[in-house]
Amino acid sequence: MSNVFIVYAHPSEDSFTRHVRESFIKGLQASGHSYVLSDWYKMGFQTDISEKEYLREANYNIEAPLPDEVLIEQGKINSSDAIAFIYPVFWTEAPAKLVGWFDRVWNPPGKPNKGTLLLDATCAAADIAFPQDINILNEARLIHLSMEGGYSRLEKFSFDAFNESTGLIGVVEGFRSRNGHYPERVLADKIFRNRANLEYCSKRGIRLPEPRLSRPQASGEVKKEQKRIERTSMCDRNEVEGVFGTGKTSYGLERVPARLEVTTMDSAGMSLVVMNLWKALGKLLNAPVPEPG
Repeated sequence: MSNVFIVYAHPSEDSFTRHVRESFIKGLQASGHSYVLSDWYKMGFQTDISEKEYLREANYNIEAPLPDEVLIEQGKINSSDAIAFIYPVFWTEAPAKLVGWFDRVWNPPGKPNKGTLLLDATCAAADIAFPQDINILNEARLIHLSMEGGYSRLEKFSFDAFNESTGLIGVVEGFRSRNGHYPERVLADKIFRNRANLEYCSKRGIRLPEPRLSRPQASGEVKKEQKRIERTSMCDRNEVEGVFGTGKTSYGLERVPARLEVTTMDSAGMSLVVMNLWKALGKLLNAPVPEPG
C-alpha cells in the first residue's frame, strides 16, 4: 500500500479536471492506497516567491529558514511514495498556482520528516498511606507521556480530567522545535485519531497509522493490509506502554507519597528522570542494566 501526494490546481469546483481528480482518488481508495491532497486554489497558497526565498534558492543566503507553508508541502513530498499532478493546460502552460508552487516548494529542502514519536496517557494511582488525606491522595493523576529515541518525556500532568487527544499537536510541535523537523510517524492510541489531528498530520506529511475513520473497504486484500499495519503499529507502541508498567512497578510511579499537586508532579517527573538515566547507563555500558526494585 502506497501513500500518494496529489498536487491539484484548478479554480473551478465544477470542472472536468475536478471529476478526473475524484475518479483518481476513488481508484486509489479501491486499491487500498492512502493519499494526501493539496488543492492550491482552495488552500489559497501564496505563489509569489519572496526575496528571502529567492536569496536562499540562489545560494546567497542558504541558511535562511523556509516558511511554514513551504515546509508543510516539502513534508508531504518526503512522506509520499508517489506524486500525482492533476491540472489543466492554460495557453500551453500549467496554471500560475502550480508554477508558483514549483518556484517555492521545489527547491533545496528543509529537513525531511524522520523518526517516530510515541504518545500515551495513563492514571498514576495515588498513595493512600495517610487515611486523613484520603480524599486528596486518592484522586487520579492523569499523565500524558511521549517517547522519543527510547527516552520518556512528561508532556502533561493533571489532577483534572482532560481529553488527551487535544495534546497531540503541541507534542508534535515540541518534537519539531527540539529536532528541527517533524516526525515521520506518530504512534498513539485511537483516541488521538480525531479529525483535527488527522488533518494536522496529513498537511505535514506525518503518518498516523491505525484504522481509518471512514467505512472499511470491501476488498479482502485491503482489509488484510490495514490489519497488518494496525498490528505493526500496536507492536511498535508497546515500548511506551511498557514504560508506564515499568514506572509503576520499579520506579514508584504508582505510589506517589505527595500531598500537593506541584510536589506530586515533581515526584512523578523524578521517576521519569531516573528511568531515563537508567536507560542511558545501559547504553553507556553497552549492556542491559536490571531494573531497580
